[in-house]
Amino acid sequence: MKNEEEIQTLISQVQAMAESVVTDRSISSSDLRRVLKFLTKVVQVVDQAFEDVYATLFEFQLLTAEDINSGRLKDLRKELALLHAQDRYRDAEQICSRLHGLSEQYMQHIEPIVEKLGNSGQWNKLFYLLDEREGHIIYMVDQAVRELEQMLSSADEFSLSSIKSTATKKTNTIRVSLIKLQSLKDQILGLSGDAGFLELTETDRSSLERQVIIMGDIFSRNTNVGGIQNLGKFNDVINSLNAVGRKEFANILIDLKKVVMASQYLSDEEKQELLEVIEEIGEEAVKHKPNKTKHKMLYDGLLATLFSES
Repeated sequence: MKNEEEIQTLISQVQAMAESVVTDRSISSSDLRRVLKFLTKVVQVVDQAFEDVYATLFEFQLLTAEDINSGRLKDLRKELALLHAQDRYRDAEQICSRLHGLSEQYMQHIEPIVEKLGNSGQWNKLFYLLDEREGHIIYMVDQAVRELEQMLSSADEFSLSSIKSTATKKTNTIRVSLIKLQSLKDQILGLSGDAGFLELTETDRSSLERQVIIMGDIFSRNTNVGGIQNLGKFNDVINSLNAVGRKEFANILIDLKKVVMASQYLSDEEKQELLEVIEEIGEEAVKHKPNKTKHKMLYDGLLATLFSES
């Protein structure tokens, strides 16, 4: 799971930089916008780098016993070989050149702004993740593909269940990571229905600070609120998710519930309404054929509500 842990580290580094620059009033609005726009570009590159790995993992989840003796495994090997090809990133996806551009932008324009904060240790790995990394983000993708190839090389009817289980866990981890990063990008650009962080740098810096801190609570697991006792339906939803192998997603809903309960800006009635939304998200996720559009609308709406509270 080292790869998944590195993605989580990247998320933490991006969030830490966002929170640090937003909460430091000595940074001008224009410099703050420069840093926030830089972070959206980081998110775009990470999303681009991992989207094909994520899609291929779904294919592993859907493998059947019939596929073991058919040409399906050969097709998957070809897909993985394509993901491995370095020239794919240099030429087709141009990820390496984008990483090079981001590392230059960081050194020339971003580092002079953030180095004055004095707590750069919270995001010092971010630069190394970007630094050309034919390099690190590409390496992370390459390692993920190698793990899939190893699973495929030993695929038989006896190992099929284990392969599908591993693929499901990896899919869930990457999905949650990409959702978090995309949520940050949408909030910065104002694509979630409310004023974005860029706009708030000029119109309401205090609200911006609160929203970024709330986002940090969602992204981490450090919100200290009592457990989930006396929330019977919520417990049932979490148990159902765990029963179908969606433990990672269940943990995300627990984190969201903690953020709602800890909020100083929500009334008891609003907290109850949001908890019902979280329960509905969980109920949709455990269905055999969940409504993906409804699921996304509920999740995006919940995040937008939390981030807009002031």
